[in-house]
Amino acid sequence: MIVAACFCFGGGISTFLSARQVSLLRPFFKEPRLLCFIPAAQRTLHTKALAVRDTWARRCDKTVFFTSELDPSFPTVKLDVREGPEGLTSKTMEALNYIFHHHLQDADWFLKADDDTYIIVENLKFLLSKYKPREPLYLGHHFRKFTEQGYMSGGAGYVLSREALKRVVTLGYHNTTLCRTWGGAEDAAVGRCLEKVGVRVANSLDAQNRQTFHPFNLASHLFGPLPQWYQNYSKHKVEVVSARGNCMLTVNWFRTLGTLDLLKVHHFT
Repeated sequence: MIVAACFCFGGGISTFLSARQVSLLRPFFKEPRLLCFIPAAQRTLHTKALAVRDTWARRCDKTVFFTSELDPSFPTVKLDVREGPEGLTSKTMEALNYIFHHHLQDADWFLKADDDTYIIVENLKFLLSKYKPREPLYLGHHFRKFTEQGYMSGGAGYVLSREALKRVVTLGYHNTTLCRTWGGAEDAAVGRCLEKVGVRVANSLDAQNRQTFHPFNLASHLFGPLPQWYQNYSKHKVEVVSARGNCMLTVNWFRTLGTLDLLKVHHFT
């Protein structure tokens, strides 16, 4: 079901399209299938990852958690990678390789999110519905550094089309001259890889040219301050949303402060 959420911060409420409105809109677009994958930290598996599993991840068509160790009380896919920041690139590349070989036909789009992220899946699907998964596309919060077309913020998460996933694995996974599979900043490394295998950046701004992917927690994007480096890195204008009655009509994504914060956000969406 596609639902458009509008967070009206002045009144502290969120509203949605009614079921009737959704049913009237459905004939005008095809709802895309979304696979959500979360490379989870072992130490937060039963806190942050658990909260993700029990909230927004239920709205994905399929969800896969990846860890470096198996836990019988929390089903995940075990990857042979090192825990910690230095292993993030490897974890993402191994996750993409696994999804390609096991779930390529299960979805049209493939969403990578951290375990401290909250996603309004319905809004994200609405955004994706205007693009074709057979095209090599990549969406997220667009940074303009390091590559010709830039890359997507890892903190804000990113989405790959089915064709983009195919290219990463078939052209780049076994070719280290194209795609780095270890070390470095994960988001920049994946962005370089995608550019080298011919994946294009797609526009993720809303109809009023506002950001829809947000790498910081909700309070930061509402009230600020936003760090200067973020403004310097961002391809498009970033600004704090006023708390005086303005709405973020097409928010897809923002980071949370922790498990309790994530649960609170879910309550209002």
